[in-house]
Amino acid sequence: MATNAASPQINPEAYPWAESPALPIFSRYLVGMRWVLILLMSLLTLWFSSNPLFGIPVHTGRISPWLVVAAIIACNVPLSVWIWRRWLPAGGSRMHWLVASEALQAIGWTALAGGSSFFFLFFMLAIVESSVVYSWRAMLRLVLLLVTLRLLMTIPDLVQQRTTIATSLAQPMVVGMLFVGALLTILNEQVRREQHARREDAIVAARNAALNQIASQLSNSGFDVERLRAILLAGAHSFLQAEFTLILRYAEEADGAGWHVLASTTERHPVGQRVSGWNDILAEQGLTLMGAGYQLPLPAFVRNDGIDQLIGASLTAPAYTVRGALIIGRRAPQALSENEQLFVGSLVREAGIALRNARLYVLEQEQVKALQRFEAARSTFFSTVAHELKTPLTVLKTLALSQLDLPTIPPAVLAEISEATEQNLRRIETLINDLLEVTRLEAEAITLRPHALDLAMHAERFVAGMRPLVERRQRHVQLVVAGVLPLVWADAKRVDQVLVNLVNNAVKFAPPASTVEVTIAPTNHDRDVQVCVLDRGPGVPNDERARVFEKFYTKAADKALTGLGLGLFICRELVRLHGGQIWLEDRPGGGSCFCFTLPQLREDTADAES
Repeated sequence: MATNAASPQINPEAYPWAESPALPIFSRYLVGMRWVLILLMSLLTLWFSSNPLFGIPVHTGRISPWLVVAAIIACNVPLSVWIWRRWLPAGGSRMHWLVASEALQAIGWTALAGGSSFFFLFFMLAIVESSVVYSWRAMLRLVLLLVTLRLLMTIPDLVQQRTTIATSLAQPMVVGMLFVGALLTILNEQVRREQHARREDAIVAARNAALNQIASQLSNSGFDVERLRAILLAGAHSFLQAEFTLILRYAEEADGAGWHVLASTTERHPVGQRVSGWNDILAEQGLTLMGAGYQLPLPAFVRNDGIDQLIGASLTAPAYTVRGALIIGRRAPQALSENEQLFVGSLVREAGIALRNARLYVLEQEQVKALQRFEAARSTFFSTVAHELKTPLTVLKTLALSQLDLPTIPPAVLAEISEATEQNLRRIETLINDLLEVTRLEAEAITLRPHALDLAMHAERFVAGMRPLVERRQRHVQLVVAGVLPLVWADAKRVDQVLVNLVNNAVKFAPPASTVEVTIAPTNHDRDVQVCVLDRGPGVPNDERARVFEKFYTKAADKALTGLGLGLFICRELVRLHGGQIWLEDRPGGGSCFCFTLPQLREDTADAES
């Protein structure tokens, strides 16, 4: 998307006198020259009654020369003060003010002596002064106005039908004024263009120096994202003399996608503030310019900040999932110059590259850590598998050798040997089944066979079947059903598999003589049924809860309690296949509480099944 406003052209008339191409000291010299001329012409007017060169009167007596001199001084005092302090009224009123001042003085000169007044020399000085301040178009307009005033000064002589040297010289003086005005206009325009080019070169040099300094700071900041943001904010804030500078981030949130303040230089817009109504405004590439001098109005979130303009620039390309934007608020009625726009564009490109590299570095470090965790899990996995296989195989080998050494084995001993053999074979079978189950889950090769299931009745049969095995390990198991349960849509075999893993895990960590509880209750939103398995074990630390459902994750103080770390992973994947969720909570009074949900049977599902 292109910039919303064209690059503004530099207009010399739009600048105050202090910012004109002419040197301020030259303007002060002209002020001094003006006052020297005022004093000289005043003395001549007050001292002589006629022109000493031509013998013509310099005042007619119709108006007091003292009054005219006082009026001229009164007109020039504020003008001189403004120029000396490098300030004049802004806008087009400067030209109007100067013309009005010269016109009032010309009226006084005309009333004093018509075209014979010494003060007509001020017209030439005004032409020189205008060449210092205004563009060639404005200067030509002023010259024509001054020439017109000079001609009007001869009207009293023409009305009285008397020809004087002043009226005879009027036409040559007008031609001379036009010639001087044209010459100064040409020289002024040439000097103005040269100084404009030098000013542009200085601006470009300053911009490049600032960009080089910022680029150096960005490159020296390494991959510290916070420092990169601080450098970006400081660079834009300082170079553009901003009221505030923000970095926004576009991301998906729980309440929807939107822009949020990521870094800020003002308390009005703190970090984390959501910026509404910005999505449709920011250009994906280039600059978005709003406020004074542009077509787009200021967005709602900054209208009470006392700024005139808002500049938005994208920090990342639209192909990225996470986008960023640099926002600059300014108090400046003039539009951004082309050089300022180029600076902002170059700055956000440099910063965008640096931030992107920093994000890639962070992602790389996360991947390295993930690979390190995977390598550690792989080593632990092979070590655990070897241990899990070696232990039952050693037992089986010992039992086999004992049968060879004893020719006759008492029935009681033979029964114990058979039971031990069966337990270790079952242990090996469970290990192999878990490994195969994980492989099928990762390959998405498991297909559920869901049906309408009475979970309360099913759980009662399950607990009854588990009770002898649990009590053999000196623990107890209890089922608690909250009221009447709706039917669920689930695969009974896979539900048993989840319950077996959770109950075995609870029994493994529960202290002797404690009770493992299985609770079933409908959820508050009446879409699922919640099943929880509670124990009185040591619980799981907060920093490990996010990983207990990971594949191969094992963490237990007693190495005899560790397994392959596949049971909870299998539970998670099977629950997800049902469309449910599984999580871990603290149990009041100590212990762990593993919960999962199963979807209730819906009418549309039942109709499709029938």
